[in-house]
Amino acid sequence: MKKLIVMAGILGVFLCAFAADVSALELSADLVIKDGNRTEESSIAVKGDKYRIQSKSKGEYSILRGDKKISWTIVPAEKAYIEMPFDPAKQKVISEKLDGEVSRKLVGTETISGFSAKKYEVIVMDQGIEQKMYQWVATEIAFPIRFSTLDGKATMEYLNIKRSVDDNVFELPKGYEKISVPLPPGFPGIPDDDVPAPKKK
Repeated sequence: MKKLIVMAGILGVFLCAFAADVSALELSADLVIKDGNRTEESSIAVKGDKYRIQSKSKGEYSILRGDKKISWTIVPAEKAYIEMPFDPAKQKVISEKLDGEVSRKLVGTETISGFSAKKYEVIVMDQGIEQKMYQWVATEIAFPIRFSTLDGKATMEYLNIKRSVDDNVFELPKGYEKISVPLPPGFPGIPDDDVPAPKKK
């Protein structure tokens, strides 16, 4: 479990952009993270500055709209959604170069998920601790599609990659109500003395 947490922290798995040049990226995929016997599965979709992330073990999902500078958390069980401010400029980015990276070495080329990919051994520093991992970058789409610890016990991989995404997947479902939730004092756009209470609009 510790390896899984470390990888997730380094890679910025959740609520992140998926390439350095997001304006040119369009794809959907299944994201599978494994650590020993533990597996986490999600689906992601990205089209320019629009993103959708959904855990396969939960009903809720998130849509990030960089064009509108807002994010939505959709709750199908309640037929409702929560809207929050979203600043694309503060997003973490999954790109070929990782946060805290100090070195990388090309160690080979492999086919991953049907794509020819360059395999690198990468060293990053995370809170003063050196971490080594493998990274596979699909050359055709300039996208890091797989990560693994050196012993292969913890992995993160994008599967079933599709190059086209319908715009409708980034829209709110029809008939859903907007709900407000309490936000911590100092949250961007919320005055310290004006934190809304939960209520349906």
